[in-house]
Parts: sequence; structure tokens; C-alpha cells
Amino acid sequence: MRLKLIVASMSVLGFMSSAAYAAEQTNWAQPYLDSMSQNTNRAKPTVDCNKPIAFAGGINFDFRLGNRHIGYMGENTERFSLNDAYLNATARVNPLVKGFIEFSYNNATEINNNDANGVNPTRLAGGYSNVYPGTASGQNGFNNLVGLQQGFVTFGNLDAFPAFIQIGRQFEDYGRYQIHPITRSLTQELTETLRTSMNLAFVLPMGLHGQVYMFDSPQKRYDDSHSYLTYGVALGFDKFCDQLGYGLNLGYLSNMFSVNDIDYVTRLQELNNGFAHRVGSWDINGHVNYGPFSLMLEYTASIQYFSPYDILPRANANPNSAGASPWAASGLFNYAFDKWCKNQNVYVGYQAGGDLPLFLLPSNRWIAGYNIDLWKQLNLGLEYSHDHPYAVTHYDSGTAPQNSNAVTFRAAVKFG
Repeated sequence: MRLKLIVASMSVLGFMSSAAYAAEQTNWAQPYLDSMSQNTNRAKPTVDCNKPIAFAGGINFDFRLGNRHIGYMGENTERFSLNDAYLNATARVNPLVKGFIEFSYNNATEINNNDANGVNPTRLAGGYSNVYPGTASGQNGFNNLVGLQQGFVTFGNLDAFPAFIQIGRQFEDYGRYQIHPITRSLTQELTETLRTSMNLAFVLPMGLHGQVYMFDSPQKRYDDSHSYLTYGVALGFDKFCDQLGYGLNLGYLSNMFSVNDIDYVTRLQELNNGFAHRVGSWDINGHVNYGPFSLMLEYTASIQYFSPYDILPRANANPNSAGASPWAASGLFNYAFDKWCKNQNVYVGYQAGGDLPLFLLPSNRWIAGYNIDLWKQLNLGLEYSHDHPYAVTHYDSGTAPQNSNAVTFRAAVKFG
């Protein structure tokens, strides 16, 4: 199976990236930089000494049918939405310095703060994302504005030296996911972190790569007025090959309150206007592809318990008990093929977790989908998802949300 089919397969698994070029290196390093930068299937502007500034972009249009009003985090509740219309710009300052800016418009769904302070079984307090522009917490409804999604400067040249520094607003190398997917997975909800940070990373031609990063925590301790430093460490090994590829990545984050959607949910429920103590978390994910088949697995969990003053394991738990200790796992199997001279793929996935109801997430989820590259730079996709809620004892009112099903059509166009 040709390489282009494997690339299509990996796009579903969330291993492609936006134009986060670390240096003026040759193509060997790009797959590693793509997976570390967390951007998936994004239009990538390329620059060189003859073209110091370049632009590229894309549009994702989603049409969603089914039960769209449960209010889980990560789910789009709009029937029609632009789930990302973006413009990327890359600038080559010199062979050692590059800049990247990404502006994005998104009206996938609002963050519904009207249902704060507990879980309403008929309408949870969640929304699609607290990460992307247009869905920021603190708003009743979405902004419907273009916002800066990423903006950073990179210092380094991997052909000359295997390390680089990256500073600015960026997705951290913690977990593996796709930006603006149709539905954000349970593992993505517990790991996706977009912050203004300083990163030090390395990539070796043999496939070993790692990163250390740090940024200010978005929340303060309830008894303190100054911000705390959040730091993370990532280490992985990847072999990208069209016939047999594989990889394994490990990550650690010192404060789970810094994950964007965890930040939002805990602000709804904490009692002291700040977290009681920091909660570390870790993630392990791996992928393997053989010919047209590919598989991705991921597991993420907190290391400590949350304080019961921040979030409880269930709505009616004893406040003197230990707080929640969330975990989530996901698996996605994909088959890519070429039919009618069109790249296509089908996929099926399963997600599950523990201590998730007050993080506004279901107990488990099944997904299945199909994609086709109808024309160059135009991809059409169809995805079905089924969510199963927690038991009724996890909800204050004694009533749990119902099982929910949704079918989403996506048309994705890239240009530049």
C-alpha cells in the first residue's frame, strides 16, 4: 500500500500536524515535529530563502443529526457549524529562526455556564471545547469571532543540532489527539493543553524524541495570590514507515488543572475560588501500522486524587471522602484503501473512563466512520457515535442522562 494511504490512515488517528516547523531541516524530521505539535491534517505553509512568508488554510463544515443536547464536554451541539475555519502563516526570519501564527474561527457550540454548580441530567454544563477560539469559558454562548489559536517562534536547525527551543502559544506534547475533530475523545478531554509556554525539545534521526515545557497554571491555590508553574515532560520513539510503522510515547503533566477543559469544569464546581492542591497526571499512547491497517491506543489518568473541595467522584458523595481520580482509555482501528482512484478509509473506535461524570463526560463511547478524498484537498467524512452515561447514583437528582446517538457529516477543504 502506497504511502499516501498510510498518511490518510494516520490522519484519523490524530498523528498529523499544522505548520509547526521547528527549523530549516530536511524532510526526515517533519513527521516527528508533526506528532509533537498536536496539529492534525492542517494546511501547512512552507517557506525557504526565496519565499520567506507563506500562507495556507482550511475549512471544516459539520452537519450533525441525532441527540445533540446532552451537554457532554467535547461534543458539538450545533446542527450546522464551522468547526474550524483557519488561516496559517509561517515566516522564515533566517535559517535558525521561524515564526508561526494560526488564526481560527469556530462556532461548534457554546460553553453553557447557565448550568454551572452541578450536573443537570437533562442538560449538562458542557460544550465542545474550552480550548479553541470562540468557545472560551466565562461566556454565555460562543464568541463567533476569529481568534489567535497558535503563535510561536522556533529557534533551531535539526540538520545542524538535534535540539530546538519553541516559545509562544502552542499545544503541548502531552497525549495525542486531533485539533477540531468531529467529537473530542475522552482521552483528549483529559490531555489537550493549549498554553503560552517555553519548550525545549530534541529529535534524533533514529526516531527518539522528547520535550520539556513550562507555563503558568491558569488557576491559583485558594489560599494564595500568586500563580504556580506547571511543567511537563514527554519522551517517545516513533518509526514512520508505509509498510510497518510503530511508536510509543510517554507524558507527565505536573498540574491537571492546566488541561483546558479540566480547568473549565473544576472552576464550575470548586468551592474556594482556587484549587486545594495540585494533581499530577500521566499519559501513555502508542500506534502501529502494517500496510493499510493501523491502530492507536491511549491511556491517561490522574496520579493524585482531586480534593473534594474541587471535584467529587460523584455528585452525592460524602464531602469528607477523597475526590475524583479520573482516567480514560481509547482505541481506534483504521483501514485505508484506494478505490475508484480515491484515497478512502473506514475506522471504528471505543473509549471508556472512570470518575468522569462531574468532568461532564459519558461512561463510554463507540464511534465508527468513513472518509474519502473526493478531489485534491477536499475530504468528505461521515461519523456515527454512541454515548453511554454513568449509573444513576452518579447524579444529584437521581436521574441520569439517556443513551445518545449522533451522525455527523464533515466536509473539509484545504488550500495554500
